[in-house]
Amino acid sequence: VAAMPEAVFVTASSTTSIAAAYNEILMHVRARGDAELLLLVHDDVVVADGQIAQKCRAAFDDPTIGVAGVIGSRRPAGLAWWQAVEKFGRVDESRYLISFGSRRAPADVDVVDGLFLALSPWVVQNLSFDEKTYQGFHAYEADMCLSVQTAGRRVVVRDFDIFHATKGGLGNPESFARADRAFRAKWRGSKFLSGAIRTWDTKAPIRRVADIVAPTMRRLRGRMRQI
Repeated sequence: VAAMPEAVFVTASSTTSIAAAYNEILMHVRARGDAELLLLVHDDVVVADGQIAQKCRAAFDDPTIGVAGVIGSRRPAGLAWWQAVEKFGRVDESRYLISFGSRRAPADVDVVDGLFLALSPWVVQNLSFDEKTYQGFHAYEADMCLSVQTAGRRVVVRDFDIFHATKGGLGNPESFARADRAFRAKWRGSKFLSGAIRTWDTKAPIRRVADIVAPTMRRLRGRMRQI
Protein backbone atom coordinates (compact mmCIF):
# COMPACT_ATOMS: atom_id res chain seq x y z
CA VAL A 1 0.00 0.00 0.00
CA ALA A 2 2.80 2.45 0.88
CA ALA A 3 4.59 1.67 -2.39
CA MET A 4 1.46 2.32 -4.49
CA PRO A 5 -0.82 4.67 -2.53
CA GLU A 6 -2.91 5.36 -5.63
CA ALA A 7 -3.57 1.64 -6.26
CA VAL A 8 -7.10 0.24 -6.47
CA PHE A 9 -7.40 -3.24 -4.94
CA VAL A 10 -9.72 -5.75 -6.59
CA THR A 11 -10.77 -9.15 -5.23
CA ALA A 12 -12.35 -12.06 -7.10
CA SER A 13 -15.09 -14.43 -6.00
CA SER A 14 -14.52 -17.19 -8.58
CA THR A 15 -13.19 -20.47 -7.16
CA THR A 16 -13.20 -22.63 -10.31
CA SER A 17 -9.66 -21.70 -11.36
CA ILE A 18 -7.06 -18.98 -11.02
CA ALA A 19 -7.64 -18.14 -14.70
CA ALA A 20 -11.32 -17.50 -13.98
CA ALA A 21 -10.49 -15.44 -10.89
CA TYR A 22 -7.96 -13.33 -12.78
CA ASN A 23 -10.45 -12.81 -15.61
CA GLU A 24 -12.94 -11.53 -13.08
CA ILE A 25 -10.35 -9.00 -11.94
CA LEU A 26 -9.51 -8.16 -15.56
CA MET A 27 -13.14 -7.44 -16.37
CA HIS A 28 -13.45 -5.12 -13.40
CA VAL A 29 -10.28 -3.21 -14.29
CA ARG A 30 -11.21 -3.12 -17.97
CA ALA A 31 -14.60 -1.62 -17.15
CA ARG A 32 -12.91 1.26 -15.33
CA GLY A 33 -10.91 2.06 -18.44
CA ASP A 34 -8.22 4.11 -16.69
CA ALA A 35 -5.67 1.53 -15.51
CA GLU A 36 -1.99 2.32 -16.02
CA LEU A 37 -1.16 -1.31 -15.26
CA LEU A 38 -2.53 -4.40 -13.52
CA LEU A 39 -0.42 -6.15 -10.90
CA LEU A 40 -1.37 -9.76 -10.12
CA VAL A 41 0.52 -11.38 -7.22
CA HIS A 42 0.08 -14.56 -5.21
CA ASP A 43 -1.20 -14.18 -1.67
CA ASP A 44 2.16 -15.35 -0.29
CA VAL A 45 4.08 -12.54 -2.03
CA VAL A 46 5.23 -9.40 -0.22
CA VAL A 47 6.02 -6.40 -2.43
CA ALA A 48 8.89 -4.66 -0.65
CA ASP A 49 9.88 -2.41 -3.55
CA GLY A 50 9.14 1.24 -2.78
CA GLN A 51 9.65 2.02 -6.47
CA ILE A 52 7.31 -0.65 -7.80
CA ALA A 53 4.86 1.77 -9.42
CA GLN A 54 7.60 3.79 -11.10
CA LYS A 55 9.38 0.66 -12.34
CA CYS A 56 6.19 -0.80 -13.82
CA ARG A 57 5.29 2.47 -15.50
CA ALA A 58 8.81 2.75 -16.90
CA ALA A 59 8.52 -0.75 -18.38
CA PHE A 60 5.13 -0.04 -19.96
CA ASP A 61 6.26 3.30 -21.35
CA ASP A 62 7.63 0.97 -24.01
CA PRO A 63 4.46 0.00 -25.94
CA THR A 64 6.05 -3.22 -27.17
CA ILE A 65 6.09 -4.70 -23.63
CA GLY A 66 2.98 -6.60 -22.53
CA VAL A 67 4.02 -8.53 -19.41
CA ALA A 68 6.72 -7.99 -16.80
CA GLY A 69 7.77 -10.54 -14.17
CA VAL A 70 10.67 -11.27 -11.83
CA ILE A 71 11.87 -14.70 -13.00
CA GLY A 72 11.38 -16.63 -16.22
CA SER A 73 13.00 -18.38 -19.15
CA ARG A 74 13.35 -18.57 -22.90
CA ARG A 75 11.95 -21.42 -24.97
CA PRO A 76 10.82 -23.79 -22.19
CA ALA A 77 9.65 -27.28 -23.13
CA GLY A 78 6.41 -26.93 -21.16
CA LEU A 79 5.11 -25.46 -17.93
CA ALA A 80 8.31 -26.29 -16.05
CA TRP A 81 10.00 -23.11 -17.28
CA TRP A 82 12.77 -23.55 -14.67
CA GLN A 83 14.06 -26.56 -16.60
CA ALA A 84 14.88 -24.43 -19.65
CA VAL A 85 18.52 -23.73 -20.51
CA GLU A 86 18.21 -19.94 -20.42
CA LYS A 87 16.70 -18.66 -17.17
CA PHE A 88 16.66 -15.07 -16.00
CA GLY A 89 15.85 -12.93 -12.98
CA ARG A 90 16.02 -12.97 -9.21
CA VAL A 91 13.58 -13.39 -6.32
CA ASP A 92 14.11 -13.85 -2.59
CA GLU A 93 12.11 -16.79 -1.19
CA SER A 94 11.58 -18.25 2.26
CA ARG A 95 13.47 -21.35 1.11
CA TYR A 96 16.45 -19.62 -0.49
CA LEU A 97 17.43 -16.87 -2.90
CA ILE A 98 16.62 -17.74 -6.51
CA SER A 99 19.15 -16.02 -8.74
CA PHE A 100 20.38 -17.03 -12.16
CA GLY A 101 23.79 -15.44 -11.79
CA SER A 102 24.78 -13.08 -14.59
CA ARG A 103 21.39 -13.61 -16.24
CA ARG A 104 19.78 -10.78 -14.37
CA ALA A 105 17.17 -8.24 -15.34
CA PRO A 106 16.44 -6.64 -17.70
CA ALA A 107 15.89 -9.49 -20.13
CA ASP A 108 13.40 -10.61 -22.74
CA VAL A 109 11.95 -14.07 -22.04
CA ASP A 110 9.13 -16.27 -23.31
CA VAL A 111 7.53 -17.20 -19.97
CA VAL A 112 7.59 -15.64 -16.50
CA ASP A 113 6.54 -17.23 -13.22
CA GLY A 114 3.02 -16.37 -12.12
CA LEU A 115 3.97 -15.40 -8.57
CA PHE A 116 4.25 -11.82 -9.88
CA LEU A 117 2.62 -10.61 -13.11
CA ALA A 118 2.48 -6.99 -14.22
CA LEU A 119 0.19 -6.50 -17.24
CA SER A 120 0.29 -3.49 -19.52
CA PRO A 121 -2.83 -1.41 -20.28
CA TRP A 122 -2.93 -2.94 -23.78
CA VAL A 123 -3.04 -6.48 -22.36
CA VAL A 124 -5.73 -5.48 -19.85
CA GLN A 125 -7.94 -4.15 -22.64
CA ASN A 126 -7.32 -6.82 -25.27
CA LEU A 127 -6.47 -10.23 -23.77
CA SER A 128 -7.90 -12.65 -21.21
CA PHE A 129 -6.73 -15.75 -19.37
CA ASP A 130 -7.79 -19.08 -20.91
CA GLU A 131 -10.22 -20.49 -18.36
CA LYS A 132 -11.72 -22.96 -20.85
CA THR A 133 -8.53 -24.93 -21.45
CA TYR A 134 -7.11 -24.86 -17.92
CA GLN A 135 -8.62 -25.72 -14.56
CA GLY A 136 -7.01 -25.30 -11.17
CA PHE A 137 -3.90 -23.32 -10.36
CA HIS A 138 -1.51 -24.02 -13.25
CA ALA A 139 -0.69 -22.78 -16.77
CA TYR A 140 -2.50 -19.43 -16.58
CA GLU A 141 0.71 -17.34 -16.67
CA ALA A 142 2.57 -19.37 -19.31
CA ASP A 143 -0.49 -19.34 -21.56
CA MET A 144 -0.91 -15.58 -21.14
CA CYS A 145 2.77 -15.00 -21.92
CA LEU A 146 2.52 -16.89 -25.19
CA SER A 147 -0.75 -15.15 -26.05
CA VAL A 148 0.93 -11.78 -25.46
CA GLN A 149 3.84 -12.67 -27.73
CA THR A 150 1.57 -14.09 -30.40
CA ALA A 151 -0.18 -10.72 -30.37
CA GLY A 152 3.15 -9.02 -31.06
CA ARG A 153 4.05 -7.79 -27.56
CA ARG A 154 7.07 -8.73 -25.44
CA VAL A 155 7.43 -10.59 -22.15
CA VAL A 156 10.23 -9.31 -19.94
CA VAL A 157 11.96 -9.89 -16.61
CA ARG A 158 12.61 -6.78 -14.55
CA ASP A 159 14.27 -6.17 -11.18
CA PHE A 160 11.48 -5.85 -8.60
CA ASP A 161 12.16 -6.24 -4.88
CA ILE A 162 9.65 -8.84 -3.66
CA PHE A 163 9.66 -11.66 -1.12
CA HIS A 164 7.96 -15.00 -1.78
CA ALA A 165 6.94 -16.88 1.38
CA THR A 166 6.56 -20.31 -0.21
CA LYS A 167 6.99 -23.95 0.78
CA GLY A 168 7.84 -24.79 -2.82
CA GLY A 169 6.59 -27.71 -4.85
CA LEU A 170 3.92 -28.07 -7.52
CA GLY A 171 0.94 -28.42 -5.22
CA ASN A 172 -1.10 -31.14 -6.91
CA PRO A 173 1.20 -33.09 -9.30
CA GLU A 174 -1.74 -34.61 -11.18
CA SER A 175 -3.28 -31.19 -11.80
CA PHE A 176 0.09 -29.83 -12.94
CA ALA A 177 0.57 -32.76 -15.34
CA ARG A 178 -2.87 -32.23 -16.91
CA ALA A 179 -2.29 -28.51 -17.28
CA ASP A 180 1.16 -29.10 -18.74
CA ARG A 181 -0.25 -31.51 -21.30
CA ALA A 182 -3.04 -29.10 -22.25
CA PHE A 183 -0.51 -26.28 -22.58
CA ARG A 184 1.77 -28.32 -24.85
CA ALA A 185 -1.17 -29.49 -26.94
CA LYS A 186 -2.43 -25.92 -27.42
CA TRP A 187 0.96 -24.39 -28.23
CA ARG A 188 2.60 -27.30 -30.06
CA GLY A 189 4.83 -25.88 -32.80
CA SER A 190 5.04 -22.42 -31.24
CA LYS A 191 8.33 -20.62 -31.87
CA PHE A 192 8.28 -19.56 -28.23
CA LEU A 193 8.68 -23.14 -26.97
CA SER A 194 11.58 -25.54 -27.22
CA GLY A 195 11.81 -27.77 -30.26
CA ALA A 196 12.19 -30.66 -27.79
CA ILE A 197 8.63 -30.28 -26.51
CA ARG A 198 6.99 -33.65 -25.73
CA THR A 199 3.92 -34.48 -27.83
CA TRP A 200 3.08 -38.16 -27.31
CA ASP A 201 0.82 -37.59 -24.31
CA THR A 202 -1.19 -34.87 -26.05
CA LYS A 203 -2.82 -37.33 -28.45
CA ALA A 204 -6.46 -38.18 -27.66
CA PRO A 205 -6.19 -42.02 -27.39
CA ILE A 206 -3.61 -41.94 -24.60
CA ARG A 207 -4.58 -38.89 -22.55
CA ARG A 208 -6.15 -40.97 -19.76
CA VAL A 209 -3.01 -43.08 -19.46
CA ALA A 210 -0.88 -39.92 -19.43
CA ASP A 211 -2.90 -38.50 -16.52
CA ILE A 212 -1.78 -41.49 -14.46
CA VAL A 213 1.73 -42.03 -15.76
CA ALA A 214 3.06 -38.46 -15.94
CA PRO A 215 2.61 -37.51 -12.25
CA THR A 216 4.02 -40.87 -11.11
CA MET A 217 7.10 -40.45 -13.30
CA ARG A 218 7.52 -36.87 -12.07
CA ARG A 219 7.53 -38.04 -8.44
CA LEU A 220 10.03 -40.80 -9.23
CA ARG A 221 12.37 -38.33 -10.94
CA GLY A 222 12.14 -36.07 -7.89
CA ARG A 223 13.06 -38.93 -5.55
CA MET A 224 15.98 -39.94 -7.75
CA ARG A 225 17.38 -36.40 -7.58
CA GLN A 226 17.32 -36.60 -3.77
CA ILE A 227 19.37 -39.80 -3.64
